[in-house]
Amino acid sequence: MPIGVSNPSLREAIINQPEEGAGKEFTSFTIPRNCPTFIKKG
Repeated sequence: MPIGVSNPSLREAIINQPEEGAGKEFTSFTIPRNCPTFIKKG
């Protein structure tokens, strides 16, 4: 299943990465099954 990542959310998580603990959450999403820019191989 292809997933996408919200670039601003990931950037914010990287900037605010804690030294220890559970880490910083960021937003991700599934890419639709019918997506002309995604090619499934295999």
